[in-house]
Order: sequence, then structure tokens, then C-alpha cells
Amino acid sequence: MSIHLFSTLFVSLFVLKVVVKLGLDLLNLNHLRKYAGNVPAELQGLIDPELLLKNDSYHSARMAFRITSSLVDSLLIALFLFTPIYANYTNWVERWAAPFIFKGIGFFLIIEMIGWLIQLPFSYYYHFHLEAAYGFNKYRLGGWLIDSLKSLAVSVILTSLVLAVIFGIWGNSFSFNWRDILIGWGLALVLITVFVYLVPVLLIPFFYKLQPLSDEKLESRIKSMMERAGFKVHGIFVADESKKSSHANAQMAGFGNKKSIILFDTLVNHYEENEILGVVAHEIGHGKKRHILKLSALIILQAFVFILFAAYLLGTDLPYRFADIPNVFYSGLFITYFFFFDLLGFFIVPLFGLISRRFEYQADAFSKGILGSGAPLIKTFEKFITRELDNINPHPIFEAFYYSHPSLRKRIRALKNGS
Repeated sequence: MSIHLFSTLFVSLFVLKVVVKLGLDLLNLNHLRKYAGNVPAELQGLIDPELLLKNDSYHSARMAFRITSSLVDSLLIALFLFTPIYANYTNWVERWAAPFIFKGIGFFLIIEMIGWLIQLPFSYYYHFHLEAAYGFNKYRLGGWLIDSLKSLAVSVILTSLVLAVIFGIWGNSFSFNWRDILIGWGLALVLITVFVYLVPVLLIPFFYKLQPLSDEKLESRIKSMMERAGFKVHGIFVADESKKSSHANAQMAGFGNKKSIILFDTLVNHYEENEILGVVAHEIGHGKKRHILKLSALIILQAFVFILFAAYLLGTDLPYRFADIPNVFYSGLFITYFFFFDLLGFFIVPLFGLISRRFEYQADAFSKGILGSGAPLIKTFEKFITRELDNINPHPIFEAFYYSHPSLRKRIRALKNGS
């Protein structure tokens, strides 16, 4: 591949991503506005036109926010990568009087922290204006800022650990050979497994205060349900989500057959016992059908393709020549990572979404099967629509491209029809 072809492909993919993303966002925004207040036949009697207007208004506001923030991101990324700024930044880091490993880690961390600072005002607006306008934000300024700093700290620590291993192994000499490719893939396999299974277990207590579930009857029913599904119960805890938002949720975490259940207090306090069981049964369904393991396998396969692709590109010097920079591994790695995951990766999002939506239907069916009825989960979904303004009317193309979960309207229909 020539440098001209690579440069053309890089810039073309970037522009195509911006155009496709903007086009889909505008398509969905116009769809929401066009059908605002039109109650679907299957939801007649559950939601009135006035509530649906509020629902559509909320999601239209979110789409407008998404469009604005995405365009700002795209503009800043274009300025960084497609102007001399990137080469100047690389050369500046190269002049540091520090070992290569610290230069490489610092190169990425500075970009990460600048990105965090840029996103901070958007996060503030989202929580304290958009979410607050519809009654969902429960953050106080101090709590939001602490959580934002916690997120940055976690990101910095994880990024530093991963990069320390990468630069510690290869230094500035990663090349296109099967030994390095297989070592890189093995490392990716370990990291993906840790991030998928271990990091969530460690991070939940870092962001939430957890208390044992105090409702003994509900605890007994959840344990019984988990044991019937073949899982051992490590604990059932309630997280203080009400200090952050009014959105309700639950999740299952842990290794092997020993699992913990985390219930948001917004779920425990505002939903009936059978409705909570419906949600928990859905999460158990994900575990029983090994959905996380299957998605992890796909990510590991994607990682292999990336490492193979990255090794080829870095071996041809194309990333360095594209940015007019010296052959510095960390700078070339950033270009390659962005090209593969951010640009090419964007266009495989629908594939992962398709698989994820299928898994959601399977978990819903599991909930229906283990409880003997889909009614508890249906009632929960109906409350998600009326209490949390869940979007029941996304544009079909937007949903197919982005949604990891089917719209609740479709999930309710599937539960009622037994599919």
C-alpha cells in the first residue's frame, strides 16, 4: 500500500464516519419529532399522548446534545491528527529526558486527560441541564465532580498498566512477525478477560456504596432463583444510584458459578417484588447463556485482527509517514489504534449490536421461563417507559446501527408473543 493510498483511505474513512454518524443522528432526530405523541397501538392505555410528547422531547434533546458533542469531538480530532499539531506533539514528547516507557505512557495520558477536560463541560450540561430538566439527575455538584475524577483516575491507572506492559515488552521495536503478533494477542486475551470479569467487580464499590439487601423475602426468592439456574450466591447488594440519577437497573457480577447481584436502590424502592425478580432473572439469563463469554470471544477475535493489522502497518512505516513523524512506536501505535478501532471499528458496530440484541431477547425469554410468566418483566418495561421515558420509537435504521438492546416496545411484543 502506498502512502498516498493510506492517507486517502484514512481521511476518507474519517469523513465517512462523520457523515454517516451525523446522517443517522439527524434521521433519528427528525423521526422523533415527526412521530412525537403518536401512541403505538400496543401501548394504548399505558401511555397517553402528553406523556409520549414528554418522552419524545427528552430523546430529541438527547439527540441534539449528541449531535453537538460529536461534531465538536470530530473537529478537535481532525485538528489534532490532520494538521502539524500531531507531529509537533510527538516531537515534543520525544525531547523529554526520560526513558522510552515513560514517554510512551505520558504520550497517551496527556491526550487522555485533555480529552477528559474537553468532555467535562459536556458532562456537566448533560447531567445538570438536560437530565435535570426531566427530573432524572440526582447528582450534587460535589458528587458529580468526585465521580468524574474517579473515572479519570481509573482510566489513567488502567491505561498506564496496559501501556507499561506493552512498552516494557517491545520498547520501540514492535515489528511484523508471528512471534510478536502471538505475544500481543496473548496479552490482549489476558487484558480482555481481566477487564470483562475482574474490573467491574472492583469498580462497583469504588463508585457506589453497597449495602446488603435488607428485604429478607426478596433475598430468599432471588437466591432460590439463582440456585435453580445453577449459580452460587456470593451476595445480594443494593447500590445507592439514587444519589446520581433516578434510572433503575440491576446486574450480576463474579467469576464462574459464584455470582453477586447488584440492585440499584432506584429499582428496589420504586418497583414491586415480582418486577425486580423479572429484571434479576433477565441478568441471570445472560449468565446462564454465557453471553458475556461469547461477546468476549468476539472481542478477542477482533483484537487478533487489530494486532495483525497494526503489525503490518507499523512494519510498513505508513502511520509515521502519514503524520510526518519519526519512527516512534507509541506515536505510530496511536495512529494505528485510531485507524482500526475508531474508524474501521465504527462500521462493525451494527454487527455487535445485532448480536447483543439477540442476546437480550434470549435473556428476556429466560426470565419468562424461570418465573413462569413474562408479566413481571413486561410490567417493569412498562414502568421504564412511563417513569424513565425510555425511547419506544427510535428510527429503525438508527436502532439497527447503534442499539445494543431492542426498544422496549419490541421486547414487550416478543414476551407477549412468546418469541
